[in-house]
Amino acid sequence: LMFGFTMLIFFFSTYKTVDLTFPKIITSGVIAYNIAMFFHTLTADGMNLLQRYSENESIAFYLIGNMMLLSSLIIAFLSRVKNMNLRGINITITIFFVVSMFLTFMNVTPVLYDGDYTIIRSIVEIVILTGFIAGLILLSYNKEAYTKIFFTDVMTFIILLLLSEVLFTIIRTPGDILYSAAHIIRLIAMFTIMMALIQEYISKPFDASIIDLSGELDVLKQSF
Repeated sequence: LMFGFTMLIFFFSTYKTVDLTFPKIITSGVIAYNIAMFFHTLTADGMNLLQRYSENESIAFYLIGNMMLLSSLIIAFLSRVKNMNLRGINITITIFFVVSMFLTFMNVTPVLYDGDYTIIRSIVEIVILTGFIAGLILLSYNKEAYTKIFFTDVMTFIILLLLSEVLFTIIRTPGDILYSAAHIIRLIAMFTIMMALIQEYISKPFDASIIDLSGELDVLKQSF
């Protein structure tokens, strides 16, 4: 979470040598996801760190986090395909996040857990899974807009998200080894996208700037 905030501050404060719209959107989604997951963990069955909330609210935080992550991916990919009113979209997504989190804190949520998964949760899970698949399609559709390494990293990120979401949907016992594997896969996915963003939007532009400066220095040396 702190890593995501640090990256976002960097992206918003960096001189625009490259278009930073894509990493800003992705990083914002990752931060929102981690905020929701933080409260999901605090309210999860067995943790009980926030006594007033039940498993129902824990699941709500989980779904909100995934919807924010999915939304950021779709918006980021669409921003590469055509011009969009990103300001309006981002405001709408932010309002959704704040309102949904507030309603969950106030225990105003649909029934997502009644001893087993409810139909509402199942529908939301299907929407999330479908969204990740749509993300893969959008990414592949406009693959020319990305470098080969970055495209591979982002593709890996989404596939890992999809795999972990399938496991979370199928395996409903927290103590199951596959359930634990899903958490590990999700952590690997987050590490993959963060490293990809650092390499593509921080390291590469910095290296290019160093090369340009070295070239200018050589020209200056030759002129004397």
